[in-house]
Amino acid sequence: MTFSIIFHNFTKQFNLQLAKRLGCSVSDLINREVDCPVEKLGRVIGKHGATIKAIEDKVGVHIDVDKIHGKIHVRGNESAAEEAVKELENLTLAVDEEIEVSAELITYLLTQVRLLGLRRKVIFLF
Repeated sequence: MTFSIIFHNFTKQFNLQLAKRLGCSVSDLINREVDCPVEKLGRVIGKHGATIKAIEDKVGVHIDVDKIHGKIHVRGNESAAEEAVKELENLTLAVDEEIEVSAELITYLLTQVRLLGLRRKVIFLF
């Protein structure tokens, strides 16, 4: 057997299992691709893949992430794939906003954290 035949058989079997899991036929499966800035991939993937897994479970799709090229591949039926794309775009298109704060405000906030005895990690980006 050549590699292409083995790969074709694997793909066929994968598509059958995916269609069965999603409750559709193999012919209903479509692919969608979402561009994602590489620096936002961590947010999209989530800790140990939690965000991707949550979207897969919620919407009923299969998601693969190309970390090198910043591409997210979604496979599922049309409505589920489109819903997953919307969820992913909410993450990838989110704007990180920066605000300037005075030294006095920073001092006040740090004092409050100390006074409250917060044990959680507090992050200030300067």
